Amino acid sequence: MSPSPLLGLVVPGEGSAALALSKAQPLCFQMSEYQTACERILSRLQNLLVELQSMEREDQLPTAELLDSYAVVVTRYLRFLQLNHSKSLIHRVVKNAAVTEELQQLNDNVAELFLKLLDVDATSWEAQWRADRFVQDAVLSAALSDTSVCFREFQSPRAQMEALLTLKFELETRSARHEEEDLKRMKSLVEKIEKVSRMTDTTLPSWFMPDYEVKLQSKSFARGCLGSVYYGAWGKEPKVVVKRFCVDESGMDESIWLKIEKDMAVLFELEHPNIVELIGASHIGVPPYLIYKDAVNGNLRSFLARSERNKRQMWRLLYEAALGLRYLHQKENMGVLRKAGIIPLLIALLSDDDTQKLLSIRALGQLAADVDSCETMTQLGAIDLLLSILRALGDAQKEHSVWALGRLTISTVCCKLIVKKGAIPLLVQSLHANSGAARFHGTCGLGNLVLVCKENRNAVIAHGAIPRLVELLQSDNARLKTRVVCTLANLTVDSTNRGLLVQAEVITAFVSLLQGGSEYHKGQATRALGNLALDECHIDAVVCAGAVPFIVNLLQSRSRNEAARALANLSFKPQSRNVIVNEGAIEPLVELLRVGTDNMKELAARALANLALDGDGRRAIANPEAIGLFVGQLVFGSATEEYHSARALANLAVDEEHHEEILRAGAVPHFVAMLKGDADNLKNQAALAFANLTTSAESRNIVANADAVLPLVALLRDGNGSQRNHALRALANIAVDKCRVGIIKEAGAIPLFAELLRSGSEKQKYHAARALGSMGAMGDSRGEITRSGAIAPLVELLRDGTANQKAEAFKTYLQLKHSIIYQTLK
Repeated sequence: MSPSPLLGLVVPGEGSAALALSKAQPLCFQMSEYQTACERILSRLQNLLVELQSMEREDQLPTAELLDSYAVVVTRYLRFLQLNHSKSLIHRVVKNAAVTEELQQLNDNVAELFLKLLDVDATSWEAQWRADRFVQDAVLSAALSDTSVCFREFQSPRAQMEALLTLKFELETRSARHEEEDLKRMKSLVEKIEKVSRMTDTTLPSWFMPDYEVKLQSKSFARGCLGSVYYGAWGKEPKVVVKRFCVDESGMDESIWLKIEKDMAVLFELEHPNIVELIGASHIGVPPYLIYKDAVNGNLRSFLARSERNKRQMWRLLYEAALGLRYLHQKENMGVLRKAGIIPLLIALLSDDDTQKLLSIRALGQLAADVDSCETMTQLGAIDLLLSILRALGDAQKEHSVWALGRLTISTVCCKLIVKKGAIPLLVQSLHANSGAARFHGTCGLGNLVLVCKENRNAVIAHGAIPRLVELLQSDNARLKTRVVCTLANLTVDSTNRGLLVQAEVITAFVSLLQGGSEYHKGQATRALGNLALDECHIDAVVCAGAVPFIVNLLQSRSRNEAARALANLSFKPQSRNVIVNEGAIEPLVELLRVGTDNMKELAARALANLALDGDGRRAIANPEAIGLFVGQLVFGSATEEYHSARALANLAVDEEHHEEILRAGAVPHFVAMLKGDADNLKNQAALAFANLTTSAESRNIVANADAVLPLVALLRDGNGSQRNHALRALANIAVDKCRVGIIKEAGAIPLFAELLRSGSEKQKYHAARALGSMGAMGDSRGEITRSGAIAPLVELLRDGTANQKAEAFKTYLQLKHSIIYQTLK
């Protein structure tokens, strides 16, 4: 028996046509607004396969050519789904026209198959296609109009920047391939993202190219420590090369993008016939990548080894390579020279005459542009030679030695060896040099060293760097000032060094930068002042120096992260909290809580929770929007956001005037869940919130109805000191309502109250007496109160307690006196 012709309908790499269609089903569910149209095509292809199977049973199969055309359409359909499923909203917007066009072509192909294979006229499908198009547009428009959906995919600054540049790439360079409606959508998205992100520079680099512009092969042809290399196709170029760099996405912040962008901009300025031509790149892709033309003949060595004919071209090619190298040298792109083995020659020249030393130092400094070059120099003994020159020779050699050493500090390995060999005091001396370049490069070297470890920071301070660095902070040289402020800010991370920095009057210098420095200077100064404020003893000095107004203004700048952190630290003291509130910090902090990144939200919540410790702060914060945002963070925020939002709500609940908004926002069930959870810090805040909320009758009613009593009693029994205090106060408040006494009694609270009456703190005795007094108002509780041994400590309070304790003990004693008499007579 011959095999079934249908078994020959194979999708390359996927198996039979039937298996390929089964793989298509889950992909359809991931096609977003295109799902309906994709499922319709899938259904028709499946129906067509069923018909073909029926025709096979009746021995009426069409020709092999027609069967192959069916397999081709199935293959194309599956490839379409694999290429376009699970795409981001931005990708779907910019590729909407292309995806829609391909869908229509697939629809037409399937209609043609029905006509050829089954002689079925599919003219009526046109109406269905128009309906599917309407659904696509409606779903896409709905997603774009819903801000929560729209920004869900690009909450981080990196994602926002990538989205902006992708949209601008399409609008500014590819608008002809889009329909008018899609262009309007893109322009609207650009406006939305720019409004929320507040990024100052969103200019599209001339070389930026989204990854979807290149059809990438699935497997790399080369791999190294920096990344992987792939072949791809771009436009009319059938073979281009794509270098994808290895990066840790968690460490990709704005400073890294700017550095990569700057480096790529330098690369794209290189134009020379003997250097490979670059096509495009992305500095914010995950990972970043570079696209360039393929060197069809390979590298020079492999080309020369390929044939005798090639070898005869050697001198001409070497000359051309030399021209390319000279061009790179002129452009200060020295990495290629390192690979050429030039470093050992330069180090050997360090032992030559002064002129050769100077030239060699300069060349080594140029080559120290990457970690590999720096570590190669270190292995060959460059550090010892540079330090000896720094100790002995004239100013010109010293200046360049400081520069070369500073360049070497980009490597952690080199840093350790530089410190071990005694470079720190020499670099500190360079801060006093007559040469502005020597001062700058010395600061750069010290700045890199202090990043490595606390021991380096201590050594820099021990060798007297702080006073000079503070002086240099007043320099008119913007580049020097930038490195100095960054170095000083990094020195503030250790508590042991902060006092020395404050004594050197660094606070005044930082505040001056806040007033008149660049955006970067302000950010670093704010970071430093935020670190100094970690020590309570420095907060008053920062506030008195006038820093707060400037820091508050930065909440609406690119340095808002540093500003929010500084305010969170400064708000630890009541006096500073008053200044912060009076300077108008509440509104921009609430705005950060609404639209900031996760880290900004955490900092804003911490600052607001601190500011809510005082009445003025609570009045400024307590509005429906802010309270709603806090409650939202209890559900959707990170663990830190949840904790500080709970703190903020608990502090706001101190004032009964805010209870209604807190209750209306739905905070109570979340606090109950916290009491039942495992996190001690959340239990503490939830108990505090209930202790404050239960001072008003309406709040007590809602809290009790939310089943808070049992977990509060459990916390009273098993919690730590502060948890028990808050739980006791909350239960004492709830017990004021007679209808709740029975619930508290059934939960087993009375023996716990009695125990605290005997052995608790003074405050606990007061609240326990208050609770028992309310419980004693109900007759069926009196007996248990008496049996729990509460009478003796009540009498003791009446005799020796504070005025408040005596008052509560007396009320309780009056409630219990009939039970006491009864017990005595019995």
